[in-house]
Amino acid sequence: MKILIPSREVFLAAVASYDGNSRVYLDALRDIQRGWGDPAKMADAIWPVLCNWHAEFYHWGSGDLTAIASAIKQKIDVINGFRSRTIDTLSKADEPRIRELFWEFRKATGRTNSKGFSASSTGAAKAMNILCPHFLPLWDEDIANLYRCEHDAFGYAAEFCHLMKEFAATAQTYVAKPDDRPILRRIDEYNWAITRRKKAS
Repeated sequence: MKILIPSREVFLAAVASYDGNSRVYLDALRDIQRGWGDPAKMADAIWPVLCNWHAEFYHWGSGDLTAIASAIKQKIDVINGFRSRTIDTLSKADEPRIRELFWEFRKATGRTNSKGFSASSTGAAKAMNILCPHFLPLWDEDIANLYRCEHDAFGYAAEFCHLMKEFAATAQTYVAKPDDRPILRRIDEYNWAITRRKKAS
């Protein structure tokens, strides 16, 4: 799928209209760097973002910080391999390991309630971005639908990540340098604004 990349003016206007909680994300990036190497502290850094940005999901059941820490511990070698990379280096050879991470964090960021356990694709994508903010993009279900991507590990690795690589190649020329957040976060702000505008229309 080819995507229609917005003009600089359209992109920056959408980013400026974003009214979500940016501070919780920036705090997470700071805290995860401070706690790197300690899975429990890394999970603690991720958790406020999930609670804030995925609040409706967790309203209906409890998450498990221990499960997130366990996923980090199990996949730390993969995470370390991706953490220093940028989205422009993404290749098809990365897809199996991205899928591996996605399935692990889909379970780890799930919830449990009286009806049982529900995994979270949105939670997985958010956690993975905080761990590898320059390489793995954010999404939620509305954003995945915007790009006609499946809400599963194959869709995330084979479609969405490659589309965001294409988007980032242009969008990185739109933003000030240095910026206080990764280009993938700026793209997420744009995507968030566009999907909310569509839902409101």
